[in-house]
Amino acid sequence: MLKELFPLGVNKLVPGKFFCGEVEYFLSSEMGDGFSIDAVEDRCVVKGGDNGLLYAGDLLRDIFRQDGGIACGSYHDEPDISLRCYHLDLKKGTGGMPDIRRTMERLRTLRYNYILMEYENRIRLDALPGVDAPDAFGHDEIREIIHIANENGIKVIPLVQSFGHLEYLLRLPEYRKYSECPDQFSQLCPLNEAAYELWRKVFDEVATLHHDSEYFHIGGDEVRNLGKCPDCARFVADSSREELFFKHIDRVCRYASAKGFRPVLWHDMLARAKRFDLISRLPQETVLLYWSYLPENLEVNHIQMRETIMISRKWLDKINSPADFQDAPQFFTDFIENAPADVYECCRRTVGANPGDDLTVVPELPLLEPMKRCGLEVWGASVLAPSAYNAVFGDPLRTWSNMQLWVRAGVNGMVMTRWAGSNSLDAARGPLSVRDLSLAQGGLLMWKKSLSIPEIEKRYDASFGKNAASLSRMISVMTFSEKEWYMNWAEHLDAEFQLLEKDIIPEMMWLYQKFRVAMRSEHLIRRLTSFVRNSAGQMAGDAYGNSLKGEIMLMKELLREHL
Repeated sequence: MLKELFPLGVNKLVPGKFFCGEVEYFLSSEMGDGFSIDAVEDRCVVKGGDNGLLYAGDLLRDIFRQDGGIACGSYHDEPDISLRCYHLDLKKGTGGMPDIRRTMERLRTLRYNYILMEYENRIRLDALPGVDAPDAFGHDEIREIIHIANENGIKVIPLVQSFGHLEYLLRLPEYRKYSECPDQFSQLCPLNEAAYELWRKVFDEVATLHHDSEYFHIGGDEVRNLGKCPDCARFVADSSREELFFKHIDRVCRYASAKGFRPVLWHDMLARAKRFDLISRLPQETVLLYWSYLPENLEVNHIQMRETIMISRKWLDKINSPADFQDAPQFFTDFIENAPADVYECCRRTVGANPGDDLTVVPELPLLEPMKRCGLEVWGASVLAPSAYNAVFGDPLRTWSNMQLWVRAGVNGMVMTRWAGSNSLDAARGPLSVRDLSLAQGGLLMWKKSLSIPEIEKRYDASFGKNAASLSRMISVMTFSEKEWYMNWAEHLDAEFQLLEKDIIPEMMWLYQKFRVAMRSEHLIRRLTSFVRNSAGQMAGDAYGNSLKGEIMLMKELLREHL
């Protein structure tokens, strides 16, 4: 087990010799998140930075629990990616302080060292009276959250949208006057001074609560209604939508910077439009957060523009059989060669191609290097992928595949996003707890890029108990068995999963129970789907249909209790 945990950092292993006593810990601040363990038969010394000692303590607790002691030898470990962040999206609810504490502790055991808190209306602000949700956190609770995070070696990055995705606010009649469009409420009007002043008051209040944070995320993604009001339409006619976006977001970045924060900005509005000239004019302390969520087989050989996905017409000459589609882009909106000359040139320069080069071959994450050349720091963003197969679990294979792109890219900051919904009016996307396997994949790959799926699964299963092998495999199989003709897989997997219960360690029983409820819920969803397809309109008078009604009511209670 130790060689699996330290694939590159095991030295002087002494076969047959173990240390089983009290461990000594020594702070060595220069080691940061890294740590070393030196164990002989009568002494075990751990050195590390503040976080390194936390991680070493978690590791030794697991090793002692499973093996009774640590094999004598010298070990060391350190992360491949320095900033390892989880995105906690609260737009669909907070779960309360107990859930926040449990989340922070789980993130620590997975070696995340930052958390991006997207509050929306789950923070009670004097600047926004009447906006907060019933479960919103007050100022004292926010301070407690920051304290809990710090106890677990995690720094908090607040996220307050400054432009788009403001449905939670602008849908309210008293705030509609700040919107770009009277019939839309997703974004502020960038030329409305009162709208900017409102954002500034919100920023100031949140900034005061997070005065020790180095970074402040200002949002800025998917601002889709630019140029709709009369004033903005005139501005766009004289310049461009990107210039209008830049005018507002540059002001926001500079305000955040003046308050002592490094502003963090989603990449898409300027980078997809290939306006690297505008990106270069942002404050140099700005961080661009490049989000790209597709798995390896889909994130290939296309160029994403502002509102289009472009591929080369030459793909028509490369597809001669169904097998040839494996390397082809799955979706696109137009051919690069159909675009105006300036757009074609923009595409060519973005991917570093020479005139006449074959544009069917596009680098992975093609916007990364052009953004880096603007002189700003660039982080990557992956996702706890929503599943294309079922309604409850995430898709760990999709997450792992996307993470392979990012670990090859060489970024030094990564955010694992987990979207509760596209916006506050969108349907909820299921609880974080049953995306835990994907959460672990992200954390483990940010720590050690070279880990394979079997290595990750082995580590993950071991965290539940010595004999919990195959737990992660059952979750994955559950994910991929959605098709109606595989429906009975869910029933048998749930029974097999239940057999593991006796081997789950007490501190992980809460998560195991959530997985069990999620499996039962997913099985019920599949049975309902099958029933509706095969017995549409007959549910009321059907005995099986009536039994399903009872199961639905029971499942509602289980979901309320566990998820």
